[in-house]
Amino acid sequence: MLSCPEVSRQLLLDPMAMQTEVAELEQRLPFAPPPSAAMATLHSLSIHVLAATDVPVEIRLWLIGMLVHRDPAQLSHEAFLDQVAVLAEGGELLAMFEQLPVLPRLQWWGLRTITHQLLAYSQGRRGRQTMQGCLDKINLLLEGVYDEAKLTQLQQIWYSKVSPFLAARPQIMNNYLLYYVYHHNFPQSQNSPHQAYQFLVVDYFLLRSYLCLLAMDKELEEQDVINLFYSYHTIRQHNASFLKTIEQGLSESGFASDLSLYALLKP
Repeated sequence: MLSCPEVSRQLLLDPMAMQTEVAELEQRLPFAPPPSAAMATLHSLSIHVLAATDVPVEIRLWLIGMLVHRDPAQLSHEAFLDQVAVLAEGGELLAMFEQLPVLPRLQWWGLRTITHQLLAYSQGRRGRQTMQGCLDKINLLLEGVYDEAKLTQLQQIWYSKVSPFLAARPQIMNNYLLYYVYHHNFPQSQNSPHQAYQFLVVDYFLLRSYLCLLAMDKELEEQDVINLFYSYHTIRQHNASFLKTIEQGLSESGFASDLSLYALLKP
């Protein structure tokens, strides 16, 4: 569980941490009903997409979203991904992703509102210190009315500091997202695949933004990443009230559409 610092360290820093083997069960597991064929397909294809580590993380998450939001009746998900592979080889997939809109007001709302809600449910929980530091920086950086120039500071930090740091340690995000899909049995763990995808994107967006906040005052170190992921998931996991608040907030803000979620994937 990522709410344990040592587990977070091993998962995020060990390049082999999410190397798995496939074993066929001789009998069905007694403690859980089997997923529907549609859910099982989305789960396995999500892992398949995330394992394509030569594709940027944001695009892999975008592809998972398209799998969740599309109807496979006319074209199977597998055939769709075959078409995507052709686009990727020709460089067209990256061009399509870059054409997605950037919604800075959504990012502003997400960082301020969701972080406040997250901390509101963290009273008495372990690991609050790192998240409180992120909230303090958000309050300082995004104080007052909406100002897109303030968000530009985070974007600059992403490209100058955080992105190179993660590029030198690709196992951090690769392992995290594979673990996320496996541990949460994505997308079956929520009421619908659409809701599960909402939470996947929000978690990724917040963690990416918090890494930028941590890198504002100092060079990122691996221990900073461990502390952040541990702190975030200590507060985040088993928190049904927080998840319900996020779903309601996205709906009321008008940011619950698939296009809005894709926009959160863009730095």
